Amino acid sequence: MVQLSPKHLKLAEIPVRDLPFYNRDFDTNYPAAGRALKDAIAAVDALLFVTPEYNRGVPGVLKNAIHGASRPRGPNSFAHKPSAVIGASPGKIGRAVGQQSVRSALSFCDSPLMGRPRLTFSSLLA
Repeated sequence: MVQLSPKHLKLAEIPVRDLPFYNRDFDTNYPAAGRALKDAIAAVDALLFVTPEYNRGVPGVLKNAIHGASRPRGPNSFAHKPSAVIGASPGKIGRAVGQQSVRSALSFCDSPLMGRPRLTFSSLLA
């Protein structure tokens, strides 16, 4: 995707691997990694979620990041931030179930979602 994107489009990865598990106790005093995630989301114009699907669902680290960035309810980082979801899986349906799970969470977080086109493809490796 990076190689195929237009030159004027700047893409940046927002890392989520160092986030602590979301805990409501953090709502009044976010850990540094949680604040960095919120700041990174605030710094971009839109979000593109590219993720695998495991057992017909979203990887736990992504779901944890969505929980952390969307809380507490007032300073929800996803509110009014356009987003899209794509992914691949070795399964026949590409990762449609996982994509729908991410879309569902983001719609609750008031993130305007790009509904079409929907890209699901199988990444079978020989």
